[in-house]
Amino acid sequence: MFFCLATSLMPLSVGARSKAIDPAVLQMVQKIAYNPELMNVSYLQYLIGFPENGRAQQGLIRKGYTWYEEPSRFAAYTLEQQGPSPGVVTRSMFSINVPNSEIRMKDVEGQFGPMHKTVYDQQSHPNQIYSISPTTSLIFVQPRNSFRVSSIKIAYAGPPLGPPSQEDMELAYNYRRTQAIGAGQNGDWHKAIPWLRADVAKEPNNPDAHIKLAFAYRQHMMLNESIKEYIEVLKLSGDRPELSSAAIAALTEMRVWPLQPAGTQSAPGGGTYIAGSNDNLGL
Repeated sequence: MFFCLATSLMPLSVGARSKAIDPAVLQMVQKIAYNPELMNVSYLQYLIGFPENGRAQQGLIRKGYTWYEEPSRFAAYTLEQQGPSPGVVTRSMFSINVPNSEIRMKDVEGQFGPMHKTVYDQQSHPNQIYSISPTTSLIFVQPRNSFRVSSIKIAYAGPPLGPPSQEDMELAYNYRRTQAIGAGQNGDWHKAIPWLRADVAKEPNNPDAHIKLAFAYRQHMMLNESIKEYIEVLKLSGDRPELSSAAIAALTEMRVWPLQPAGTQSAPGGGTYIAGSNDNLGL
C-alpha cells in the first residue's frame, strides 16, 4: 500500500462531524476505495462497530446496514449491498455522513487530485466523482449552494467481492482491541462497547469476552444488556469459578439474583428487566 495502514484505520469522531475531517479518515476512505472487499460487515465491525440491523439480513440478496450515533440516532454510516444470491455481493455502496463538516472540495482535491467528473443526484446535489478503477468510484456529495462535503460514498459494481484478507482483518482487530482497552481505561464506556461487542461476536463461547462486555454495559447503565451478558458468563464458565462468582456478585448487586422465572429479572428500585431483550448483539 502507498499509505500507512495503521493510520488508515482511524474512524470518524463526533468532533470530526462538526468540524474538519481528520486526514487519517480520508486515508481510511482511500484504503477501502482501492480495496472494495473491505466493504464487509465482518471487517467494518472493528472500525465502527456492528450495524444495528445486521443479524436479520444475513440471508437476504439485498442488504441495507446502518450505524447510528447516540444519543441523537444520527445515521453516521450506511452500507447497501446486493448480489445474485445470499452471500454474493456484486454491488456495494458504503457511505460516511458528515452533514456539518467543514470539508471543502479544494481539501478533497488536495488529497485525491482534480475530480474526474461531476453529476447531480435526485436532490440536485453536486456529486464529485473519482473513478478509482473500472468497478469502483469515490464520491463526495455537496448540498446545493454549499462548498462543504456532506457525505462520502464508495461505490462498487463488478464481479463478486471476495473476503477481506487475513492481514487486513488482523490489523483491524488489533486496532479495535487497542481502542477498546484505551476507552475502558479512560472510563469511556460508550466508545468501548462497540469494540467489546465485536470480541463477543468473534469468540461467542469465550466467557472472558462476555464478562468484559457485561461490565462495560453496566458502567454505561445499559442494565438489561449487562444482565444478559452476565447470564452468558454463567452458561460458559463451568471450569472458571472465578468468572461465575464475579457474574453472580454483579447480578446480586443489581438485585436480579437468584434469577426469576420466565426470563424476568427484578430491577433496582422494584422495576423489572427482561433479560436478553436486546437481540442485536452480533451478526
